[in-house]
Amino acid sequence: MGDVKASSVLRYGLAGLLAGSALAVMAALRPLLTPTAFSLFLAAVTLSALYAGTGPALFATAVSVLGTGYLLLHTQVVASGDTIRIGLFVMTSLLIVWVAASRRRAEDERGRLLVREHEARSHAESAAELLRRVQSIIEVALGRLALDDMLRELLERIRSILGVSSALVLLLDEEDDVLVVRAAEGFDGDVDERVRVPLGSGLAGRVAAERRPMAMTDLDREAVRPHPIEAGLRSLLDVPLLVGERVIGVISVGSRSARTFMPDEIELLELAAERIAVAIVAARAYEVEQGARRAAEAANRAKDEFLAMVSHELRTPLGTILSWAHLLRSGRLDAGGTTRAIETIDRNARLQAQLINDLLDVSRINAGKLELDVYLVDPAAAVEAAVSAVRPDADAAGLMVEAAIDHVPGALRADPDRLQQVISNLLSNAIKFTPRGGRLAVRLERAGPHVAIVVSDTGPGVAPDLLPHVFERFRQGDGPAARHGGLGLGLTIVRHLVEAHGGTVEVESPGELGGATFIVRLPLLPGDAADLEPQLRHLPSPPGGPPRADGLHVLIVDDDASTLESLRALFEHYGARVTAVPSATAASRALESVRPDVLVSDIAMPDEDGYQLIARVRELDRERGGAIPAIALTAFAADDDRVRALVAGYDVHLSKPVNPEEVVAFVTQLARRGRAAA
Repeated sequence: MGDVKASSVLRYGLAGLLAGSALAVMAALRPLLTPTAFSLFLAAVTLSALYAGTGPALFATAVSVLGTGYLLLHTQVVASGDTIRIGLFVMTSLLIVWVAASRRRAEDERGRLLVREHEARSHAESAAELLRRVQSIIEVALGRLALDDMLRELLERIRSILGVSSALVLLLDEEDDVLVVRAAEGFDGDVDERVRVPLGSGLAGRVAAERRPMAMTDLDREAVRPHPIEAGLRSLLDVPLLVGERVIGVISVGSRSARTFMPDEIELLELAAERIAVAIVAARAYEVEQGARRAAEAANRAKDEFLAMVSHELRTPLGTILSWAHLLRSGRLDAGGTTRAIETIDRNARLQAQLINDLLDVSRINAGKLELDVYLVDPAAAVEAAVSAVRPDADAAGLMVEAAIDHVPGALRADPDRLQQVISNLLSNAIKFTPRGGRLAVRLERAGPHVAIVVSDTGPGVAPDLLPHVFERFRQGDGPAARHGGLGLGLTIVRHLVEAHGGTVEVESPGELGGATFIVRLPLLPGDAADLEPQLRHLPSPPGGPPRADGLHVLIVDDDASTLESLRALFEHYGARVTAVPSATAASRALESVRPDVLVSDIAMPDEDGYQLIARVRELDRERGGAIPAIALTAFAADDDRVRALVAGYDVHLSKPVNPEEVVAFVTQLARRGRAAA
C-alpha cells in the first residue's frame, strides 16, 4: 500500500511540476507572449497524460487553467478572446488526456495479452512435457505384456521419472474389501504379496476408500500410523486406480527422505493412474481370454483323447467278440475251443457293458442326477457280495483274493447296489494293475464311528506325482504305455459315490513296486448291529442255479430283428412260450387273442413307442390284459428314463445290455406276482 501511495505522489508531483514550469515560463515571458500562449500548458498536460497518467494529466490541466486565470486577472488589458482560448485549451487538454488514456489502456491490454500468451505458452509447454512424461510411463501398457510384467515395467518408469525410492501397485480384492500387493519395486526385500491392506487402513487404504490422491510429507510427524508396507519411508504419494467410478487399486510411491510432492507431480501420477487402470482391466480381460482359450483348447484335446479312448476301449472287446464269433461260425473249433470262445465272448460283452455303465454314471454325476436308493445295509454283506462277484475275474487273472471281514461293525444308511459298486470298482482296479501271481486283500473293520473298507494289492503301486490325481477322470498314468484298459472312470465314480454316502476315500502307496491301498470310511449308525437287524435290507443271495420259466407265456416287443430273435431264443431256452412281435401295433393286435404272463417291450420304436404301448395296455380292463406285468427293456438308461418308464406303467426298467439270467429272473418273479394278484 505504501508503494502505491508513493507512486501516486510522484505522478501528481510530476504533473504539478510540469504545469508549474509552464506557468513560470509564461509569467516570465508574459510581455512577449501576446495573446496568451497555451502551448506550454498543452505540452505539460500532454507529458503528464503520457507519463503520469489520467489523474495527474487532469491535475495538470486544472493547474494550467488556474495559472492562466491568475495571469489574466493581473493583466491590465484582457484580450476578448482569452476566455475562448481557455475553453479551447480545456477541451484540447481533455482530448489529449482521453487519447493518452486510451493509448495507455491499449498498451495495458496489449501487455496483459502478452502476459496471458506467455502464460498459455508456458502452460502448453508444461502440459506437453507432462503428457510426454505420462506417455513415457504408460507406453509399456500399450504392449501385450502379461499383467505382472507390465506392472513391474510401469513401476520402474514411475520411479525413474518421479525420482522416488519405491513404488508399488495394490489391487482391490472386492470380495474381502482389501488391497493386495500385486507388484513392488525399490524395496530392500521382496514385498510379501500376501500383505493385505483393509480399506481405510494406512494411506493406501484411505486413498482407496476416499477415491482421491493423498500425500504425506513426513510420516514421522503424521498422526496416522503407517502400514507395514510403508515402513522405512518418510514421504508418500498415493493415487487411486479408477475405472469410471470404480476403484480397482492404488499406486503408491515413496521416498526415504522428507519430500514435498509438487502439484505437477501429483497431476502426473493421476494421469498415469487413469491410463494404467484401463491397462490393468484390459490385461486382466486378456488373461481371462487366454485362460478361457487354453481351457477350451485343453477341453477339445481332452474330448478328442476321450473319444479316441472310448473308441479303443469299445473296439478292443468288440474285436475279440467278432473274432471268436467267426471261429464259432466256421465250425472248426473242438469242444474245448468252443467253451473258450463262449467264455471269452461273454467276458468281453460284460466288459463293454461295464464301460457303457461307467459312461452313464459319469454323465449322471456331471448332471447332478445320480440318485441313491438308501436303506439300512450290513456292510459285511456288501463286501462279501462284491468279492464273490469279482473272484472269477481274479481267478482268470491268476490272482489270490484274501478277505478279512468283521461281521459285527454296525449298519450303514446306504444304497446297497452303489455300495457294492464302490467295492467292486476298487477290486476291479486292483485286478487290472496287479500282475499274475499277485495278491489282493480286502479288510472290513470298525474305526470309531466309521466302518473302514480297505482294498490293497501287490501291484506296481502309484507314482508320487500321480498319487494326488488317481481319483480324477481318465487318469491312469501318462502315455499309452501306462494304460491298462478301461476309461479311467472307475475311481472317479468311487469317490463320488463314497462322498454321496457322507464318507471319504483315500489312497496310499509307498511308490514303485510297493502296491496300492485304498481306504473307504463310511459313517456307521449309532447302535449295535443286533438292534438294527430287523430293519436291515439284506442283499439277495446268489442264485443256486439258472432260473426257469417253464410254463410262462412272454410277449416280446422290439423293432430290432436281432434283439427280438435273441430274446425269443433266450426265453425258449429257459422253457417259456414266446410271442415275439416287431412293433407296438402288432403287440396290441396280439393282446386281442393271447393273454401272456409278462410283457417285455423296447421303448424306442418307430410309429408308436413303448410309452404309448403301455398307456394303451393300461387302459384295458383286467380280463383283456390291462394288468399284465410289464418290463421296459431299453437302451435309455438314465435315471429320468427309469422314472418315466415306471410312471408310464411299467413295473420294472432294465437297461440294455443286461444279464440274460437277470432278465429271465425278473420275468419269472413278475409272472408269479401277477398270477398271485389274479
